[in-house]
Amino acid sequence: MNKLLVLILFVVINTSFSSFQREQNKLLMKTWVLSKFDIKNIKERTYKSAKEFENNYGLQFMPNGKLILKENESWCPTGNDKINFEKINGKWKRISDSVITISWRKKGEKLLILKLTENELTVRRIAY
Repeated sequence: MNKLLVLILFVVINTSFSSFQREQNKLLMKTWVLSKFDIKNIKERTYKSAKEFENNYGLQFMPNGKLILKENESWCPTGNDKINFEKINGKWKRISDSVITISWRKKGEKLLILKLTENELTVRRIAY
């Protein structure tokens, strides 16, 4: 009897957690453009939901762990005021309900999700 109760409890908790992750993934699956970057706290970034990247840094989370990043083409300024952006294919993976990893080219980050709503995503880099 006790084993059956433990099994039922495990299934209920696991199903609830899976449902929560699916809802969180739905919120995450969109295009996010950088809206706030505090130079004093360079690990923390805030993004706003957008239909397109526009002319800004951003992330686009897609099903099956696919990711598109939009970042500047070069780490070094070219001397003009205009930043040239490029879209880069990458991957993402949910590690827990509040931690995701993103990777692209030979780079990667582990991000702690501080806030995730329909319109805002705030993350803190916790590891490379």
